[in-house]
Amino acid sequence: MTGTARDNGNKGNAMARTRLATASYHPQGDVLYIDVGPSQHSFCEPGADGILRRYSAEEGLPNGVTVIDFGQAWAKRRPELLGKVAGFLGVPADEIERSIAQALSVAR
Repeated sequence: MTGTARDNGNKGNAMARTRLATASYHPQGDVLYIDVGPSQHSFCEPGADGILRRYSAEEGLPNGVTVIDFGQAWAKRRPELLGKVAGFLGVPADEIERSIAQALSVAR
């Protein structure tokens, strides 16, 4: 249920660092999780779009999203979702798409 992607993004550090994006999909709840970096304590801000944007509790930087009703709400709007998630996490949209595709293939 997990897919990964890498990005050489710079999130405010003087040196660019490699970020690993991991996606997992839970079909029973129709929920997609995308995380960047290692698992850590987070807080989230819910959006009216059904995307919970997660931030590291320690650093306050974006570290993931939870997409509610992924298949139902976003199946026909995937490019829009990719743009929102990529922009928030600082990972290229094509890399996010690869992670999602891999997670969906494992979930079947």
